[in-house]
Amino acid sequence: TSRPSSLSWRSSSKPSTTSTSSVSSLSAYAGFAEQLQIKMLEARDLKTSVDRLQMELQKRWEMLDPSSKAQYKQKLTRFKEQHQRLRTQFRRCDERLNAEESKQKLNFYKSQGTKEQFDSDLRENLIKGTGEINEMDNKLVDIEKQGLETANIMQDANRDLRGQRDIIQGVTDKARNIQQNNQQAKVVIQS
Repeated sequence: TSRPSSLSWRSSSKPSTTSTSSVSSLSAYAGFAEQLQIKMLEARDLKTSVDRLQMELQKRWEMLDPSSKAQYKQKLTRFKEQHQRLRTQFRRCDERLNAEESKQKLNFYKSQGTKEQFDSDLRENLIKGTGEINEMDNKLVDIEKQGLETANIMQDANRDLRGQRDIIQGVTDKARNIQQNNQQAKVVIQS
């Protein structure tokens, strides 16, 4: 299995100034953290597989005839509820793992005297996140503009349709009047 990039904090180019016991405990923690990361990656893969399975089961259930749907509805509902609980637990574990990993990185950087590197990495991530938020904001502004343009086009189309409706109504009224006049003329001619 490849080593997750999020564990790159363990490979510092600075020589260690910590005692032998703290280095060995740090090594033990690093090994444990790596195993935990591998387990989380496996759990993510499993979660993705279960998500796909749930979607597939839902699609198959929707294709069943109504009598068969009733038979499997309760089972599918229980599966969905259990799936949602597991997703929530996984998300919480993942958040705790990420928080713990960040805390350990900070402690490691402090012990190695490279807290500045951690702060720099953190600033870089924040700047990147801010850029992504700005990009999303620009997309939302574009979507809003397109929505306003669409609304204006729809208003113009509605005005045109109302005008055409009025014209059609006028023509229909004239045709009705002409028909009434023709019938009156026929009555006059026949009498």
